[in-house]
Formats: sequence, structure tokens, C-alpha cells
Amino acid sequence: LIINLKDFLNSKEILVQYNQTIDKNSLDLDDTVNLVEDVECSVSVYKADENLYSEVKLAYKYGDNCARCNDELENRVLTDFNVTINGSTEEDDLNVTLVDDKIDLTDLIKQSIYLSKPLKVLCKEDCKGICIKCGSNNNYNECNCNDTTIDPRLASLVKLLDKEV
Repeated sequence: LIINLKDFLNSKEILVQYNQTIDKNSLDLDDTVNLVEDVECSVSVYKADENLYSEVKLAYKYGDNCARCNDELENRVLTDFNVTINGSTEEDDLNVTLVDDKIDLTDLIKQSIYLSKPLKVLCKEDCKGICIKCGSNNNYNECNCNDTTIDPRLASLVKLLDKEV
């Protein structure tokens, strides 16, 4: 995403807003992120203290598989980040350089997408997962597998208690 700031820099305005849809294929993301629709991007650029700053907000939807039951799902993510334009040399600050009155936010947008996608994705908060014995999805049906296993080191304790497991 390249934004031309020439008109803004030559004006007395202190804030300008850009809204753009970024084609999901143009970002060239690796296969860890499966975008299912284009990325909505809102960029605010403002002047303060003779410097330029930007706030970038992203909304995207990706497809994945549940970490517990492996069902396919789609999630929507909203994320944002702030950028200093030709400014701070602090290590923690995100910076972009103004070149020919333009800024290129493409790499920062890609990084933000990678960092904002959850590492462990669930189809629902209380996903029951799959049975480790028969592979049945416990969200849809109950299997009749006996999931009671006794650690062989503790088997003699069960006999002492005279309990049947």
C-alpha cells in the first residue's frame, strides 16, 4: 500500500484519512495465513510537532482449521498499529521513510497480519475436540470409547480401594 502525501504535505491540513481495500493476493503472504477476502485498510496521517505520524487499522478474514477438532472455520480480525514517518530512531517505534512524498506501508501491513493472527484457533470456546481412540468429533456425537486409563504404576492402589474402573 503506497500512499501519496504530496497534496497533504503542501496543505495546511493537519489530518488526512485514506480508506482502501487491499487485494488479498497482492500481499503475497505465506501459507500460514489463508485470507478469504480482501483486507480493509484505514490510514490516518497527521501532523504534530513538525513531524508526521500515521495510524493504520486493518480488518481481514482468514480461513483455518480448529486446533482441537480440525473443523474448517473463518475468523475476522481487527488490528491496528501506529507509525512515525521520517521520525524516531527508537528501536520500539515503527518507522517508514517518506520517499518522493510517498510512504509504503506494505511490509508493515504484512507484519501486522502475521502478528495479529492467533496461534491457536478454535471453532468455538468450548470445543470438545476429537476422541483420541476412535477419532470421532465430540462436538457432534458422543463416542462409546472407554477413556478411563489407569497408569500402571497406580494400578495396585485401585485394587486396594476395591474400586472397579
